[in-house]
Order: sequence, then structure tokens, then C-alpha cells
Amino acid sequence: MEGLTRKTFTTSRALTYTYYDTQAATSTPTTTASPTSLTASRNPAHWRSNSNSHGPPKPPLLFLHGFPDSAFLWSRIIPALRPLSHRVIAPDLLGHGRTDKPADPACYTSDLMTADLAELLANEGISQVIVVGHDWGAFLAQRMWLWRGPALVAGLILVSVAYMPPDRESPFSLEYLNYALEEATGHARYAYWEYFIQPDAAELTQERAESFWTALHGNRKNMLRDIFCTRGAVREYLESDSRTELREYAKEGNGWKEEFLARTKESGFAGAFNWYKVYVLNMNWEKERHIRGERLTIRVPTLFIACSRDDICLPSFIEPPRQAGLLPELEIRQIDSTHWCTMEKPVEVAQAMHGWLKERW
Repeated sequence: MEGLTRKTFTTSRALTYTYYDTQAATSTPTTTASPTSLTASRNPAHWRSNSNSHGPPKPPLLFLHGFPDSAFLWSRIIPALRPLSHRVIAPDLLGHGRTDKPADPACYTSDLMTADLAELLANEGISQVIVVGHDWGAFLAQRMWLWRGPALVAGLILVSVAYMPPDRESPFSLEYLNYALEEATGHARYAYWEYFIQPDAAELTQERAESFWTALHGNRKNMLRDIFCTRGAVREYLESDSRTELREYAKEGNGWKEEFLARTKESGFAGAFNWYKVYVLNMNWEKERHIRGERLTIRVPTLFIACSRDDICLPSFIEPPRQAGLLPELEIRQIDSTHWCTMEKPVEVAQAMHGWLKERW
């Protein structure tokens, strides 16, 4: 991405991440993690040395994309935040882009991916960050708080996806969740997961990548709801190689479609779909059920950027954890956008982040 240096880092579990950094490498970086390198320091001097600010020290921003994206998702957001002088780190997450894509879903549990990112940050000399996440990236941002707490996380910005505290009592059931959501909202909001976890889903989706792009970004009213929240509709759409008129931002010439098609032609979808499989297989639940109860309350400044026309991740999903007192420092901004607000309304998203960051830091 323009203005950022592309780097790689190999974790202690031998997985290589590609990431983008506003700070250029000044010497040959350490590329392999050592467990002893993870001792976190909360000394603000680490923030100052990792930013180009001449004012008060500021924690770096860690940008985490979601499905089916890459660090490129933030390419219209990061430049608008540069005047605030936060250093920026934006990785391709596991299973996506130029980062490794292990076939085993067990590699994608939240504790392991959080540890990967903690190692990457420690290798860069960063002890504490503000984590910014969209979609699955918002989920992982939350998990960084749950697994690492204030020693690593100074603040959170969750885009589109609300806080999802782990259920420490009951295993995850996709069937029950879709039933409950259908009863509560009129639609099985996670119906598309049923397709994503199928053995042939990655191959079919890669073969029909352009059709899949139109399913994600079509300009038809309630298209995401009609395809992704209806059982069997994603498969039917792809098998028929359907197309539809795209939203303006998603058309050729704006960069998003070209990047998506080029990237997925090379990397496919198998790794990205493992984020869904590890959840449905309850591999995450087996780990997260042991998170301490007091950690479920996010006790750092938190901004939720809701998308008013998101048919899958409804803005109202923030209300249960807020009303339960799990988000005592929550602020909410709403953008008139569908799910991919960073593509559709980058100026508004950047303004919301900029104002909140400037006020808080």
C-alpha cells in the first residue's frame, strides 16, 4: 500500500505473516519470534519511538481486516489518519492475502492468532496498541482484549461487527443461532456460514470469484440479506454464475474489484473459510470458555462504527453487551452504509475514527 513498507514476520509456530507498516525498516528486522520477546512494557516511550509525533506519545494503530479481504481494505482510511501521528501496522491476517494459509482449522483459534499478532508487535518494539477491526477483524480485535487485556490493548475500534462476548457455558450451535436470529429478526443472518463450511465451498467460490464479488457488493436493495441470510442461496447464486449490477465503489476502475480478483485467484478461499470452520467446530469455544469472567468487560475506550444498511451484522447487536455493562467506555457512531463501509464511505469512516482518536489521544 502506498506510503507503507511491506514486511514479513515468522511466528514461533512457524507461520509467516505479511504486514504493512508506516515505519520503514531501518535495519534488517528480526523475522522469527522468541517466547522471551513477548514481555510487554507499558512505558509510553515505546509509543513515542514508534510514531512520528512531536507531541504526547500515542499508541500505534493495529488494523485488522475481515472476510474476504486483506490489509488493502484500509488503504483509503490510513492516509486520512496520518496527521494524528499514530504509527500504523496493518497485517494480512491468517488465511488471507500474502500471509500463510494453514489447512488445519485448529490453527485459527483466537488465542493462537492473538499470540501471533502479539509476537509480531513485540518484534517491532511495540508494547501497546489501539486495535481497529472490521468484520472478523473486529472479532479478533475483541479477542486481543480478552486474551491480552490492557497490557497490550489501549483501545478498540470495532467496525460493523459488535462485541461478541464468549459464552462460557454453552457450545456454539450454528443451527440454534440461525433459528434464534430468524425468530428475532425475521432472517437467518448466518445462513451463509452453512455454505462456507462445506468441503467444496472454497473451490466453487474461487471458480466463481467474479460472481461472488457481485453477491457481496451488488446494488440490489437488500441483496446481502436475500443471498447470505437465506439458506442455500449463496450456493445457488454461485452455481448459476449469477451477476448483478455493482455498487459504484465496487465497479472496475476503483481498485477494490481488481485487488480482490487478483488476490483470490492466487490465494483462494480455503484459508479464509477456516475462520468459520474453527467457530462451528467449537475449537474457539473450547479455548474461550476458560477466559476469566472479569475480562469480559472491556475496560478501555471503545468505538463502535455501525453500518445502518448492514443486513447481516445489524447495528442493534451492540445493545445486549452494552446493556449488560460489558462496554463501560463505549461510544457509537453510525455510518449510512452497507457492510463494507471502508469501501463505500471511506471519508465518513475516517472522520469518525479521526475525531474519536483525536479526542481520546
